[in-house]
Amino acid sequence: MRTISVHTILLLALAFCGISATKAQTPLSASKLTVSGKIGYNNYVDMGLPSGLKWATCNVGAISPTGPGNYYAWGETVTKHNYSTDTSKTHRVKGLHNIGGTDLDVAAVYMGDSWRMPSLENVQELIDNCKHTFVTIDGVTGMLFESKKNGNTLFLPASGFASPSQGVRFAGESGWYWTDTDWPSPYSSTADTAANTLFFNNSGKAEAGNTFRCYGLTVRAVSY
Repeated sequence: MRTISVHTILLLALAFCGISATKAQTPLSASKLTVSGKIGYNNYVDMGLPSGLKWATCNVGAISPTGPGNYYAWGETVTKHNYSTDTSKTHRVKGLHNIGGTDLDVAAVYMGDSWRMPSLENVQELIDNCKHTFVTIDGVTGMLFESKKNGNTLFLPASGFASPSQGVRFAGESGWYWTDTDWPSPYSSTADTAANTLFFNNSGKAEAGNTFRCYGLTVRAVSY
């Protein structure tokens, strides 16, 4: 899998997703999205993945599949107004290679039961085993994943991200979703500053990426 640098995501992909937009597909309805069952109080969809992993139907903090939910800095479990390195609890903190299932995992803390943040491998599995299309559902744009195995569907709204000084940016155009996995930067200048993500935009691109830990991103939980 190709490694995508922090600078590529922030300096190139950000500008690209705002300039090279493609029109979203025919509007769909959230009522048509797949719900396979429930773990605790939260619905999930079985995408027929080789691992057997189940994906939550809503973002952490959302009450519907189209809601953005809450924005969290990586390794933090409460929302805030300022998403900067000064307020980050994990910026430059060493040894945080995988926070899944720990008290730094907002999905595990917020949702309980067996829910947790997805790993980088979980994200790649979803991408590899699904068709993905940028669509509009109930007036909300985002990426629709359709399983190649069972046809079940999963919608992730294009929630953008919460920046240090400009509030939420690129909502409706792109989505950044945290994984539980640190990005091992090859550069000393960015060591222990970034984590891996699921990234998509309105060009139809969906891939594993990374961005700075201090930024506020949305989270979609997984469970076995």
